[in-house]
Amino acid sequence: MIITLTWAEVLLAAQVGCMRNVQCLENEWHDRSGDPTNTWTRNIEGTCGEMAVAKWLNVYWSGNVGDLNAADVGDLEVKTNTSRRWDDLMIQRENRTDRNYVSVLSFLPRFKICGWITGAEGKQDKYWREGKPGQPCYFVPRSDLHPLTTLPLPWWHEGTPT
Repeated sequence: MIITLTWAEVLLAAQVGCMRNVQCLENEWHDRSGDPTNTWTRNIEGTCGEMAVAKWLNVYWSGNVGDLNAADVGDLEVKTNTSRRWDDLMIQRENRTDRNYVSVLSFLPRFKICGWITGAEGKQDKYWREGKPGQPCYFVPRSDLHPLTTLPLPWWHEGTPT
């Protein structure tokens, strides 16, 4: 599924990404990936990926800033791959197992929504590996993701994704 954001949508999401990045710098929160470089890109394209999923589902995106435990879109976690080095969905050790994770590839302003997996399924030992040196996490291959048509749509969603 390819979703294209308008430039106005990109600007709105980028503002949220900037706010998140500044908040992290101000509070000396470390990037969960362990990679201190390129946080601006990851935050901005990450929020754009969240907006793309909300647009696909035709639901409101709050652009939450400040609550690290809040879900990204409704009760979904959105994992946007901005490096395009891998197209695997990456789940950090501290990510929740009781949420569904949606994999998105960023080609700003276009986003490819690839599939989804539960946190419990994604946090299996077989997916654990080193990304960059010293930055291991769970790398779920796209081939192991569930099709988007099987994504459980909870109470907050009405209708069929476009």
